[in-house]
Amino acid sequence: MTTRRECLTHTAAAAILAALPRMAFGNTAAQPKERIKIGQLGIGHNHGAAKMATFRKLKDDYEVVGVVEPDPKWRKKREKEKAYKDLPWMTEEELFAVKGLKAVAVETDVPDLTAAALRCVKAGFHVHVDKPGDESFKAFSALLDEAGQRKLAVQMAYMFRGNPAMQFCFKAVRAGLLGRVFLIDAEMSRYQSPDYHRWLSQFKGENFYIFSCHLIDLVVAMLGEPERITPFLRQTCPERKTVDNGLAVLWNIRGRL
Repeated sequence: MTTRRECLTHTAAAAILAALPRMAFGNTAAQPKERIKIGQLGIGHNHGAAKMATFRKLKDDYEVVGVVEPDPKWRKKREKEKAYKDLPWMTEEELFAVKGLKAVAVETDVPDLTAAALRCVKAGFHVHVDKPGDESFKAFSALLDEAGQRKLAVQMAYMFRGNPAMQFCFKAVRAGLLGRVFLIDAEMSRYQSPDYHRWLSQFKGENFYIFSCHLIDLVVAMLGEPERITPFLRQTCPERKTVDNGLAVLWNIRGRL
């Protein structure tokens, strides 16, 4: 039986290890690894530029071949961002025709994510798809089914999954270090500009649709798929005319443990 003191000790050790530079452990690779050829489809997602900056920073892992954005509105708004400097701008057809291309980061505006990712998968590429996926479960399931049949990966942009602290939480729950976990209370609050609220109004769940997916991803990973979901959507600022506050109760009577 692991004591609370031992659990806290393990947590502290995990945090310390996560803080150490990767180079402190040395490079154990015997030979230089082949870089992954990757391109970006769309720049309309708010995370698109940061994603591209990360790919370019990880030069030992990725070879960025170019960027696609057919919408002149998004090109005008974001093509001069530092992350895209000196990169080739190409059509979707040109990107798909790049020899040796392995993966595509799908960073279109949110309503177009699933359709764009499906085109990439049908063309034979692994995809990194920014969240939240799709309002239609049927459409998103079709993407996953197509990728599964082709043995291609669909990676969702849930950054908390790879966080060392969250990884330790997953292990602690599954190993029983915390006893039987029967409740997780999670909240994500942030300020939104009026323009962003207007953009959110196109989605049924609005603010909740865009941000709650991060928390749902973590909760389901630890407690399993819920048996029942009870949503509560509220409008806290009538002048905005948007649903800016949401709560969902994920009922999981049996739990994973």
